[in-house]
Amino acid sequence: MLEDNQIEQIITASPAAWAAVVYLGLVMTALGYAMWYRLLGLYDVNMVIPFLLLLPVASVVGGYLFLDEILTPKIAVGGLLALAGVAIITLRVKHSKPIKDTNS
Repeated sequence: MLEDNQIEQIITASPAAWAAVVYLGLVMTALGYAMWYRLLGLYDVNMVIPFLLLLPVASVVGGYLFLDEILTPKIAVGGLLALAGVAIITLRVKHSKPIKDTNS
């Protein structure tokens, strides 16, 4: 839709490109979902959900380590804010009071 010759690009894709597609489909997607649902089975949802906020941080780190992308100060500060937010959500002490039963 936004590029030209998509069909030709698929037909002439290199083995490395196809390996990347298989890796993304099998390893990253299937393994990622398997791990995610295993965590959901072991822990309460409210304990697992905040870690979704780390996805952009992991993506930036992966880009820096594997794709030689530049880590700018603005991106680093954003990552630190995301880490701090997850830490605040997961480490906070809950001060909830039990609900009184008014039916008895």
